[in-house]
Amino acid sequence: YYNSALNCPLGFLESVRSGFSDDDIFRCCRFLSIRKGFWDYGGDADVVDFTVDKDIMLHGLCLCGSETSDYSVDLTIIGCKPGYLPHTLVSKTGRFSSKLLQHANYYGLEILFDSTITCKKNIKYEIIAIISGPVSWFGSDGVSTVVCSGVTFTFTANADYGNGTSTRSGQFPEILFSLSPNPAYI
Repeated sequence: YYNSALNCPLGFLESVRSGFSDDDIFRCCRFLSIRKGFWDYGGDADVVDFTVDKDIMLHGLCLCGSETSDYSVDLTIIGCKPGYLPHTLVSKTGRFSSKLLQHANYYGLEILFDSTITCKKNIKYEIIAIISGPVSWFGSDGVSTVVCSGVTFTFTANADYGNGTSTRSGQFPEILFSLSPNPAYI
């Protein structure tokens, strides 16, 4: 292949691939700080609700972890459109290793979904995670409203679950998303 002209195709497409690059994916950070500490997983779910003011594509989430630790995670995103029964948009289960997330300087888990999920504006979504593993870092000084890349995220506590995650502290420090394509340009 290096010294002669090709007589047959290599079997790879020559056209440019479409899709998202790392530059197209934004991180919505909902905590002002991430603390090294003792967030304990007692089998209860960590849950927080959110809405957005523009349609987005959800690629994944970050969870807090601790240095060089493994965690079993059962993560679910549920859509709660008024007038309809809540429905599961995505579920991801597995064992994940914590790593230093350089951009934010904390140990955590990046959990990416197999395909992107559309989140519509003004619809409530529940993020639910049952996590087992060693104690971990946790988010603190959380805010209920965050504007990221022109999208306003509003976080609310979920009263049905009790591992302690709220708008002020706990899990789900980052939401990985991109802007939905404008239908007028499709």
